[in-house]
Amino acid sequence: MDKGGFQLEPTEATAASVPKAKPIRFLIAIFVLTRVLLYITAYFGMNLFSDYTVPSEYEKVEWPGTFSQHMLLETDLSKTKLPTLGHFNTADTFAYVNMAENGYDEFRMDEDHPPANWVFFPLFPLVLRIFNALTGLDPVTVGLIVSNVFLLVSMIFLYRIGIERGLKDIEARIAVCLLLLAPASIFFAVPYTESMFLMLATGAVYYSLRGNWLPAFVFAGLTTVTRNVGFVIFAFTCGSLLLQHSFWKFRWRDTRLLGYFLIGCIPLSTYLGYMKWLTGDFLAPIHEQLNWGRYTTFPFVSYVRYLMHPYFQTSSGWENGLISFAIGTAILLVFLGYLVYLIRHWREYSRPWQEALLFVAGVLLIVIPFSSGEHLASIPRYMTVIFPFYLYLVELFRRRLTVVAGYGLFSFMLHIVFTIGYFNRYLFVF
Repeated sequence: MDKGGFQLEPTEATAASVPKAKPIRFLIAIFVLTRVLLYITAYFGMNLFSDYTVPSEYEKVEWPGTFSQHMLLETDLSKTKLPTLGHFNTADTFAYVNMAENGYDEFRMDEDHPPANWVFFPLFPLVLRIFNALTGLDPVTVGLIVSNVFLLVSMIFLYRIGIERGLKDIEARIAVCLLLLAPASIFFAVPYTESMFLMLATGAVYYSLRGNWLPAFVFAGLTTVTRNVGFVIFAFTCGSLLLQHSFWKFRWRDTRLLGYFLIGCIPLSTYLGYMKWLTGDFLAPIHEQLNWGRYTTFPFVSYVRYLMHPYFQTSSGWENGLISFAIGTAILLVFLGYLVYLIRHWREYSRPWQEALLFVAGVLLIVIPFSSGEHLASIPRYMTVIFPFYLYLVELFRRRLTVVAGYGLFSFMLHIVFTIGYFNRYLFVF
């Protein structure tokens, strides 16, 4: 079995497998198909199931010897509900749109203030603001468009990463399909940061594997101002550069590479400098988390807590513990399995240390969300962007596709639940 991933220069087989017209057509087709199915699911979900925020109307139905009550459903096709912009301007999207229109809250960190929007990183709302100014479109509409475009680009990058790591064409396609069927993949299609982060992260990793350092550091630097876990991708890019160029043996010709590194530092440095000017605190985005009820804990406290005291749903509605636990467990099992696989096949990899570096980056993308409080809220959404998972699942079970299909069906089932829940405003989805 070929373990020759992470090649700086593609082999003939790898070069021949880089997406040409046929794979690109497939990716576009599956992208369009899943968008259509997503909105069909939303339509039926909105008209067949209850809205979490609006009481349903019921009628009594008498049967011989008994009676019951049924929820009233719309009978007139022309009066059925359709998704509107209001369905997309919820939860974090509301904050992003507000930031795009009004910027960051103007408080000082050392004064009493309500929860400030400093916890939201600036790149996504900045993109909304720019395209709103250029096109005149509503920020929510802009968010819908760019999120879907970012998703399509992410799919291409993920496919190419799979090919670079030695996957066959069909295996790389399966990994992309698993991404699209992820339980919380609805957030790739709505105005959230998931699509943007995934595009930048997969782009940074792909260009790092190819040794194309300028775009690698541009993409990695932008991840740091998209989500708080962006530093993981930046660290992977830096580590890849060190491994491939033995940077500890510095030569003057390496000055260009140092310049690329400094370019990658610009986004986060600018953002934190602005936070210092606005709030008086360089680390305001981190320190403000306490004001939102989030705090750092020992990793997996929330996971262990669930094991000790399992529950279905919290009374607040913000957390379905069973779903979060199931998704988290599936991802942890695959990563544990891949760790064993990596150790057993270490000598077969052409760049084993870079393989290990990607694995560590994936682990950190898991650990950080599981270290932000004693609850499992938003875990399904956070887990969606852990793209090494989809590659590892296919690699581990490439000869047991029944396992991959089984996970795909499990994931697709929850994907339907999350899609219906999103459009009916169920809080556990967010």
